[in-house]
Amino acid sequence: MKLHIPRYHWWLWIACVLMILPMMASCSGTTTQLNNQTSNTFLELLKMQPDVPLANSLGSPGYILMHDYAKIRDVYGISLPSSSDEKEINKYLQAILNADVSLDTQSPGLFNFVWASGFFVQYLETSNIRSQNVGYGPNNIDASIDISSGLGLIGTFNPQATKNIFNKQDGWSNETKDNYTTENYQDITINSWGDRTNSGEIHLRDRLGLPAHDFLGRIYTLAVTQKNVFYSNSVANVKTMIDAKWGKSASLADVPKYATAARGLTELGAYSALISNDMKRDSFEFDSIKKSDTGLAPLLKPYQAFGSGEGKDDKGLYLAVVLVYNDQKSAADNAGILKARIDKGTYALGNTIIAWKQFFINSQINAEGNVVLAKLYFGAGPAVNRINTPFTTPLLLHE
Repeated sequence: MKLHIPRYHWWLWIACVLMILPMMASCSGTTTQLNNQTSNTFLELLKMQPDVPLANSLGSPGYILMHDYAKIRDVYGISLPSSSDEKEINKYLQAILNADVSLDTQSPGLFNFVWASGFFVQYLETSNIRSQNVGYGPNNIDASIDISSGLGLIGTFNPQATKNIFNKQDGWSNETKDNYTTENYQDITINSWGDRTNSGEIHLRDRLGLPAHDFLGRIYTLAVTQKNVFYSNSVANVKTMIDAKWGKSASLADVPKYATAARGLTELGAYSALISNDMKRDSFEFDSIKKSDTGLAPLLKPYQAFGSGEGKDDKGLYLAVVLVYNDQKSAADNAGILKARIDKGTYALGNTIIAWKQFFINSQINAEGNVVLAKLYFGAGPAVNRINTPFTTPLLLHE
């Protein structure tokens, strides 16, 4: 039987379709806005890491740490160095990575402790991650991702320059020269000085040595392409990162809860991202965090994943928060709970009771689909590592 639609009713059918489509998108569990983000910097970074468990070697929940340096430069009006002059590089690093974790709204105040990026707070001026040593420097990097198994960088790099420098081996110790090997994998040169599976090893005689020994004298496996740097403690791990990036195996971007958290943080305008799958863990540190909550506000319900990050707009510096739930109702309910925690909650910092309303002077909290999205604007509260707030305070504590 052929369906007949009178001409004069065409507008009614179109109106019905336009009404139904948003409802279909809503029923899918995620928001249309977030799903329409086919790509963003955080998602591109997630593609560089294989789909592996995030738990770290200490037994506490692992995390994904990402920084969008290009966005930081845009938000704060920071210019890239016009040359590789060391003074210009150091000035740039100080502008990007302010080591002071006080609530100074004029600077990002980020933390990043991965050696191969060059953004290491305590060694800004003594880091060997410079173009003359490894073929690239901090001024070549636009974004970074760090998980317990490795570091990935996005930027503009010159793999031939790295190859030429490593072939010359100028300034390398004899042991470094002897241990150096290369392997071609998918047309990418992997540079190795042996696997470093023992995170506690120390080689102080090679401390800050060339080409890329860290402050404990360790040097890790490194691969450089025109757009990426892969860095990990073994050749095998670097290969898994390359496979993930090239789509030959699953990446963290293929994990819905992490991809949703990344999209949410992008939606909120964050230039940094800390993503984890849980807040619960058995440790003395976490016990102290639980005890610091004074119980004046309800706890959140368990979520699939959370994301936190920093951002800045015309209202000021804020903590971006994303909570990923299984369904829309849970997200809506927990948006209300988070508002109640901010409005009524307090926590103990030593002998001092801090009200969250003192910590965050303004907030915007909404539920979109199965996601809670929040902008929490910082006030003049205690100095903390802001992006790390969910790991150091009971803000996102759940049942």
